[in-house]
Order: sequence, then structure tokens, then C-alpha cells
Amino acid sequence: MFGWFVQVIQDLFDITFAAWVIPFSQLMNSVQGWGVILGVFVTGLTLIVVNYWKHDEAQQASPGDDFIGEALLLGFLTALGGLIPIALVNREVYFPAFSRYALVCSFGVAMIVTVFSMQLSGKQWRNALVAILVWISVVTHHANAFKHAGETAALNDFWWQVSWRVPQFQKNTTLIASYPSVAVEEDYFVWGPASLVYYPESQNPEVVQPGLFAAVLNKATVTKVLTRERQEYDNRRGIITYKNYRNMVVLTQPGSNSCVRVIDGSQPEFSTNEQDSIRTIGAFSEIEHVLVDEAPHPPPAIVFGSEPSHGWCFYYQIADLARQRGRWKEVIETGEQAVNKGLAPNDLIEWMPFLQAYAQAGEVDRLNELAATIRGDPYVSMQVCRIIGSMQGISGPVLELIDLQYCLE
Repeated sequence: MFGWFVQVIQDLFDITFAAWVIPFSQLMNSVQGWGVILGVFVTGLTLIVVNYWKHDEAQQASPGDDFIGEALLLGFLTALGGLIPIALVNREVYFPAFSRYALVCSFGVAMIVTVFSMQLSGKQWRNALVAILVWISVVTHHANAFKHAGETAALNDFWWQVSWRVPQFQKNTTLIASYPSVAVEEDYFVWGPASLVYYPESQNPEVVQPGLFAAVLNKATVTKVLTRERQEYDNRRGIITYKNYRNMVVLTQPGSNSCVRVIDGSQPEFSTNEQDSIRTIGAFSEIEHVLVDEAPHPPPAIVFGSEPSHGWCFYYQIADLARQRGRWKEVIETGEQAVNKGLAPNDLIEWMPFLQAYAQAGEVDRLNELAATIRGDPYVSMQVCRIIGSMQGISGPVLELIDLQYCLE
């Protein structure tokens, strides 16, 4: 009970004072110039309205002490009433992850701030307080909206790339995904959009059961993958899932300038910017759950927006799919199309399907041409050395060139 009491007091400080500062500071990188101008415009408009209202009410008696006391008490009770249930279930107001717990309390905070501003003596002080709070509010909400719009666009692009690469996932596959700019806090952050693309209908007529499952990429999941945990039943608010750490595919996009990659556990490839947790579990990703002979499943535009323009990542996904199918000639042709359009990867690991296709076709000149670029990233060069060196049916001249140009040992 003492812990709950302390938490309520701390949260009361957070919603009354810190809420005006912490979210604003966390979102500074998302503030745009036009957002600052919008804040100034709304602040000016608010001051005009407030001062006009004050002038119109000047002849009326000012609120008495009873009104001030009652409004202040009601504000604190409203704020506390919203915080106590949160504390009792061992939650807290925390920016930005758990800022939603402050929503109900915001009505009480509005009363407290209003009473405080009414108690300030001097029109200039009141106007200054109103101006500061309104400007901070507008700019903070602008930055928050801009940030989430960018995250939405990144997620839409992620799943469009997956749809180019994966015609269909085998039903009941467990996905582990690493997004470039959004933390995966719940498993439905992954199986939700994946199901909308591949299995939009519930797989059970009695309950809600998605066709694909997911696991959050965290320390517990890594441990369960390494120890080969079996199927895990979960009933979350009537949604039934059966995540299986022995039946999974890893999807990763280590940065906004990288493409989405489907990890093949039998031959894992990792970007230099990859998370250590992806490197740890990559060998357990089972690419056979990607059904390459099924019809493609484009994401519904009403949710994921229209199809993005076909840049480098489109050609990479097409080539990677052709590689899984064993169509090396198609990989080379896809690479030529991309190069002819002046496209190239920002993440050098994305050259891998093309390098393997060149090795398979014995194109020594093309491998030699790319060697200097690949050697710029020793981690990628080492993987090229290992993977192509272990391929079957590679000619002697190709292996000699790989050993000379890519193997840095």
C-alpha cells in the first residue's frame, strides 16, 4: 500500500507538471517548422479569445473563494480518481510508453491549471501562462502526429516489402519481426498486419484465431528459441494464439535505409546494423514456411496505403524470392534491371542474392567489379566468403577470386 501511495504521488506530479515538459522534450526531433508556426497562430488566437472573454466579463463579480476551493478540490479528486485504479494494478504514468494512463486525469489537471491561472495577479502573467501552455500543447501534439505518421508509413512499407518477397506464409507459422522505427511491444504488432495480408479471416468459427502467430523479440523469446520451447497457448481477451518457437520465420529491417529480409536459418545473412538478438536466433528461422508457389497477396490499400514506388527494395525482394526458388538467371536479370535504373543498396548485405547468382553463373568479371564495394564492409565481405565458398557446383576460377578478393583473413 505504501508503494501504491508513493506511485500515486509521483504520477500526480507527472500529469500536473512533467506532462508539459517531458513529452515535448522527447518529441523535439519530430518538430517541423510549420508546426512551430501553427503553435504561434493557435496561441495568438487563444489569447484574443481569452482577452475578449475577460473584457466581456469584466463587469461581473470575480469568482469567490468557495468556487476556487471547490474547483481545485474537484480537480485533484478527478486526477486522483484516475490514478488510483492504475496504481492498484501496478501500472504507472510513464512517457511516452504509458502516457495513455493520464487521459482520464487530464480533466482534473485542466481544472487545476485553470484555477491556478485565475489566481495569478496581473493580466500579463495570466496571458504568459496561457501562451506557454497552449504553444507547448500544440507543438507537442503536432510532433506526436508527425512522428506517428512517419512510423505508419514505415510499417506500411515493411509489409509491402514482405508481400513482394513472400507470396504466402504456411498457416500457423510464428513470425518474429524487427521493425526499423517502431518497438514491437505486443505480439499483435506483428501477427495483426501479417494476418490482414495473408489470412484476413479468423481460422476458428467459434473464437478469434489468426492464421499467423508472433512472438515479441525480447530476452525471454530469445531464450525460448534457443531452448526449443514447444507450442505456447495464449487466450488474450478472447483471441486465441499458438506461438511455436520451433515453427518460426524471422523478418528483419535493421534500419530505414535497409530492405526487409527474410532470414534463412540454413544460411543466415546479417546486416552490419543488425540487432544482436536477430543474430542469435537467425539460425532457427525456417524459410520453408515461405510458400513460394502460392499466389501473391498484396496488402489491402485501405489499411496499408497504395503500393510504394519500385525502388531498390522491390528488385531486391523479387531477386531474393527467385533465389529461394533456385532461379539464378532470374536473379541476374532482376539485378540488371535495378542497375540500369541507377539503383543500388544502402545496406551491402543486400548484394548477396546477386553475388551468389554471379558465382553460380561463373561471372567472374561482375564479382571482381563488386569486390571493392563489398570489402568496404568487412562483416559483409566475410559472409560472402563463407557462403559462396560453401556453395555446391561453383567453378574453380570463381572460388579463386572469392578467396582472393572477399576473404580478408
